[in-house]
Amino acid sequence: MREQLEKLFEEMLDNSISLHDFINLMESIYIEKALEKNNFNIVQTAKKLKIHRNTLSNKIKKLDIKLNGK
Repeated sequence: MREQLEKLFEEMLDNSISLHDFINLMESIYIEKALEKNNFNIVQTAKKLKIHRNTLSNKIKKLDIKLNGK
C-alpha cells in the first residue's frame, strides 16, 4: 500500500497540488467511505473514526460532503 500511496503523492506533487488541498481531499474521501460503510449514520461513523459526532458534522459541512446523495 505504501508504494501505491507514494506513486499517488508523486503524481499530485507533479501537478502542484497544495498540501491544504491534498489534506482536504484525503479527509473528504476517507469520511465519505466511512459514512458509506456505516449507512450514513453520523454517530456510528464518528465512533469508528474515533472523533466526536459534532466534529464529524463540522467536517462534513466544511468539506461539503453529501450525505447519501443529498
